[in-house]
Amino acid sequence: MTNNIKSDQERTSLRIKESFERLRNTKELSLFRIYKLIFSKKGFKKLSFFSRKAIQFFLQKVTGIENLLVANYKDWIKRNKLSQRAVKNLESDLSFKDTISVVITPHVATGLSLTNSITSVLSQSYSNYELVVYSEREEIKENNKVKKGAGDFELNYLDQSTGSYILFLREGDELEKDALLKFANFISKSNNSEIIYSDHDFLNEDNVRVNPVFKPGWSPDTFLSQDYIGSTILYKKSVLVGNGPLLSSKDWFYDLTLKVSEKVERIDHIEDILFHFRSDIIETRLSQKVIESTISRRGEPGKVILSDQNEVSYTIHYEIEDAGKVSVIIPTKNLADVTDVCIKSIFKLTAYPNFEVILIDNNSTEDSLFELVKKWEEKEPKRFKCIKDSGGFNFARLMNFGVSESTGDFILLLNNDTEVLKADWMTSMVEQAQRESIGVVGVKLIYDNDTVQHAGVILGMYGIAGHCFVGFQPEEESKLNSITSTRNYSGVTAACFMTTKEKYLSVNGFDENLAIEYNDIDFCMKLLDKGFNNLYLPHVSLYHYESISRGHPYSTRKSYNQSVREQGYFNDKWSKYIKNDNYYNSNLSLIYDDFSLRIND
Repeated sequence: MTNNIKSDQERTSLRIKESFERLRNTKELSLFRIYKLIFSKKGFKKLSFFSRKAIQFFLQKVTGIENLLVANYKDWIKRNKLSQRAVKNLESDLSFKDTISVVITPHVATGLSLTNSITSVLSQSYSNYELVVYSEREEIKENNKVKKGAGDFELNYLDQSTGSYILFLREGDELEKDALLKFANFISKSNNSEIIYSDHDFLNEDNVRVNPVFKPGWSPDTFLSQDYIGSTILYKKSVLVGNGPLLSSKDWFYDLTLKVSEKVERIDHIEDILFHFRSDIIETRLSQKVIESTISRRGEPGKVILSDQNEVSYTIHYEIEDAGKVSVIIPTKNLADVTDVCIKSIFKLTAYPNFEVILIDNNSTEDSLFELVKKWEEKEPKRFKCIKDSGGFNFARLMNFGVSESTGDFILLLNNDTEVLKADWMTSMVEQAQRESIGVVGVKLIYDNDTVQHAGVILGMYGIAGHCFVGFQPEEESKLNSITSTRNYSGVTAACFMTTKEKYLSVNGFDENLAIEYNDIDFCMKLLDKGFNNLYLPHVSLYHYESISRGHPYSTRKSYNQSVREQGYFNDKWSKYIKNDNYYNSNLSLIYDDFSLRIND
């Protein structure tokens, strides 16, 4: 694994320098754009973000202390601790009062504090529970609340548990005091919850809570890539029946949750820290066989390999059932040199055997572009064609026009300012796009300075939507290995994304009311809204030189007004998702794009 981890200070320094360089080199800087940067709502947010980063950088330079402006997790803990009145209010609102069986499971590590695990359960504010402990240790004292599990845990845990819900707790880990109450409250307010998981943190050697892990909502492909949920999950007992015995390995809960996820209607997530792992007993999960058996059971055979970018997640290369034609659709206006780099990289590097390239000429005026078209028509007469559009620039309309002229089974939208880097790029995208559950497949896009430009889109970021991990190294360590792991997101950028033509047409393509901005995210949302999962692939990377051919949306009054209209239109259409992106977490910042803890944004 390439290790390019930078400190927050180094990364902040780099991004500030890059921002100044872009500002200095822009050809469209105008008084109007400066005015709108300061006084528009979106511009003010961006300026505030940049200012806070700059202040943090300079304070770090002076003091030598990192993360001066980053939220303190101790403060988060204080803010989210329930008062006695809040506990009583939750208790009075409970309609669910069934018994919850807490099952403490054995752990392969030694020297763990079983007593602390038991105490954390006995101290719960929710009183209707039973505790079943599977351990050979002497400190288990049976009473009306506590009993020792009989026989083998893997075979007998269901018979030993009498509650309508079962919560597993690993030996050595601990429940937060109000965990069961919050689970019960969630069940009371929800409709037939079958699986519920929560966020967690770690207890260090001094018993101090550190390193919170704020997880996304249920993300089936993220979970198939790595076990981001963990073992402390609340299951409705009925869904645990009929799954066979647990695996006799550390992967038993991962395998169990994968199986149960296939037969429940939904999996719920509480965005709160309800349990604590012991940091000294965390191990790398080796789940290749579990994933292999899962995709085989689901009728989606493929090859599972350990990620070459981190040490904990897996990449699945699904078998391609039918190597249907891929239609690569590229819009351009002039910029022959840039476009030629893109097209040349496709034909030179692409190993996938069945594709066509459709170039959309939107009002080009330069002879060099016309000469480029003629060159590729002669070199690739069967796989290249150029279609002309004389209307004003409307990216959504251009994409719809390109799709209408395509003959492929898969649609691959691609900016003209991109460059293919590896021969298997298209194959890897088809492997995923062919799956019935997948809506849009996106990739990792990299600036020409070898930092991340796109690794997924978060709704609500900067008010509407934004890319995450911008400016990071392509294989840099990140929260939940998000840069380097296959992961579900609400949206991915159409600078390079793929879907099937059937799915494209099923949602009437791109919304032409969004001519410039958010049309690609809107398209992703339409498929997400129909129940498909959108996907980011870290192992597919392209260079993206970003918007070379089109101006900044704030460069003129007309473009600014259009940008405001499109933002409002998108916000009105998808406000429920913008307010709470299922693939993010409400405890994380919408100003910082690196999954930082939310401060006051």
